[in-house]
Amino acid sequence: MQTKKQYLKLTVIILSVVTFFSALYIIKSLKEPVQVTNTQSNSKNNQFTQPESFKFNISNEVEIFPLGWSKTSNFAFIILNQSSFRGSFYSIVIQNTKSDKILEDIDFENVYNEYYESIEDLWNNRSVNIINLLKEYGITPQKEFYNYMGISPDANTSYRIKYRKKVKDYYWENIDYSSKENMGFRISVSNNFGSKTISRIDLDSPFKNIYFLGSIKSPFEERIVIFSGYTPIDYQGDPYDNIYVSGCSLNKGFK
Repeated sequence: MQTKKQYLKLTVIILSVVTFFSALYIIKSLKEPVQVTNTQSNSKNNQFTQPESFKFNISNEVEIFPLGWSKTSNFAFIILNQSSFRGSFYSIVIQNTKSDKILEDIDFENVYNEYYESIEDLWNNRSVNIINLLKEYGITPQKEFYNYMGISPDANTSYRIKYRKKVKDYYWENIDYSSKENMGFRISVSNNFGSKTISRIDLDSPFKNIYFLGSIKSPFEERIVIFSGYTPIDYQGDPYDNIYVSGCSLNKGFK
């Protein structure tokens, strides 16, 4: 009987000790701030990382890897070009989206005498050169590039795009033949307040078709860059994919 009482007494003491330390732990936990770990560290938010391929509305062999915008309306991107003579090759383009002037167009293969199998290969070898160029033009890194498929970043305004082909006589030297061909195009954008022409292009060789691929908005102003796909015809008469890039203000020029 005495042994049973001692056992019960010991059990009570043990439970009391456990309860005491549990209470201390709870009190300490309430006093300490809760630490939340971010999935992406702040140090990476302001750094350029390997760009991702921009998803177009329509399949196109040319790939665009957007890099960012500057506060002066410059847009930077890497493009995987397609050429009937060379095949595919990477370039970096910096374009002012007010004037559509190409400020930089660097063909990595020609400049560095290197071939890059992928965007990963290019970035691993030339990221320092790329980042230095972007900093020179004040390009700010962006984490996301949203494709405005209807060119309507403002839900209250309906933006529409229209293409008009320019037809002219073209002489095919390889077959000694002249024909009417698409030799240029005009791109116009309209909304509820009016319309405006944003690009007029004359080409040296014919193309078959032109179509809207997508657009990206600047984080600094009401301005987008529009990607238009078109299909030039090579010297053998075969079409291939190409892209034309136009800048467009969303609140100016409509009449």
